[in-house]
Amino acid sequence: MSIDYILVEGFPEQHLDAICHAADAIEPIPRDALVSHLKHQHNILSCLAYGGNQLVGYKIGYQIRQYYFESWIGGVILTHRRQGIAGRLIEQQHQWCIAHGFHYINTLTEGNNHAMLITNLKAGFGIIGTMHDRNQVLKVILQKHLKQSNGCI
Repeated sequence: MSIDYILVEGFPEQHLDAICHAADAIEPIPRDALVSHLKHQHNILSCLAYGGNQLVGYKIGYQIRQYYFESWIGGVILTHRRQGIAGRLIEQQHQWCIAHGFHYINTLTEGNNHAMLITNLKAGFGIIGTMHDRNQVLKVILQKHLKQSNGCI
């Protein structure tokens, strides 16, 4: 089965049901929480991977301040892992960010999410810190400096 990749700029209204359905299989997020969080963000980008009519992977982020992009949530459903989908979604997100003038991408993941840590490290992120969230879960903070095509940052 081939995978079709779609980039959605702005609020991903048409894809919300598919995102919530995929999230239920990866790391559930209630629709109202997703909508509430995204409605306050700027320069939202959703990188989506569809296998037929099913969303099999996604990566959603937004601008957090000038030149900085937050790669907020994402994942690939279990049946489609280890096929390079996460890496491709990250690559597309980074290309879009460079084209739109961002210099840095930040993300965080749970300390025990080894697959996501490895994927981010392979994509050029560096670990810049750690923290414990409100539930006392260790989070690893990662950042990547994007290389601008004209040699400037």
